[in-house]
This record gives sequence, C-alpha cells and structure tokens, in this order.
Amino acid sequence: MGIPQKYETTRVNYNLPSKLVEKLKAYSEELGMPVTQTIVLLLTQSLESKTMLHELPKVTKMYDDLKESQYIKDDSLIWAKL
Repeated sequence: MGIPQKYETTRVNYNLPSKLVEKLKAYSEELGMPVTQTIVLLLTQSLESKTMLHELPKVTKMYDDLKESQYIKDDSLIWAKL
C-alpha cells in the first residue's frame, strides 16, 4: 500500500531534452527530493512567478497610490502645524 496522496494526481508523459533531464536529476539530488517532487516544485514556482509578474503593475499602482495619499496627509499636517 502506497503513501496516501494529499492531492489528486494525473499521470503525464512528456519527451524532454536529455540535457534538461540531466539538469533536473542533478538539481533533484542537490535538494534531496525525488525527481517528481522537484518537477512539481519548479512548475509551481514558475507559474506563481508568472502570476506575480502579471499582477505586479496593479500592486505597484496600489503602492504608489498609498504612498501619494501618505504624502498628501503628511504634507497637510506640516502645513496645518505652521
């Protein structure tokens, strides 16, 4: 009996360049993880990075808006004290 899975899984088969597979195996050994877990980790990180890059302009605008509103508040407080 195998280890219970936390998530539903799907078996996939891909043809990958041999050099990439060699790098993958070396990285997997470096991390001390099975190759399958390393693939899941790398794919997850890549997709999350893509999502972050897609959302970055929104986050930057929100930060700029907050910074601007703080500047206006701080500036008005300075003028009110004078």
